Amino acid sequence: MSAAQATGATVTSDDLRTYRGKFVSVTKGMSGHFAVIYWWNPDMGGFFEPWETGFGRYPTEDEAHVEAIAIADMEGIPYLMPNAPVGDVAPTGFST
Repeated sequence: MSAAQATGATVTSDDLRTYRGKFVSVTKGMSGHFAVIYWWNPDMGGFFEPWETGFGRYPTEDEAHVEAIAIADMEGIPYLMPNAPVGDVAPTGFST
């Protein structure tokens, strides 16, 4: 079982070469840092797309990280560490 298949596990950018399920990560927007659930959209050759976001907006990435880990645990989906170099392995439309 790869890390991407284990509930609550951390996904690595290498796992994204073949993983096509949902996962959680942290990103930063105008409102601050927040957790995001991504899903694999098969349209146009396939790409990871935001599905929904967490409730909180935080001044630091570490605070958003706590919520993202909790969401991954509650939803039974993997967590991707922020700033993993997924742009090199995801076909299009995904950046951290």
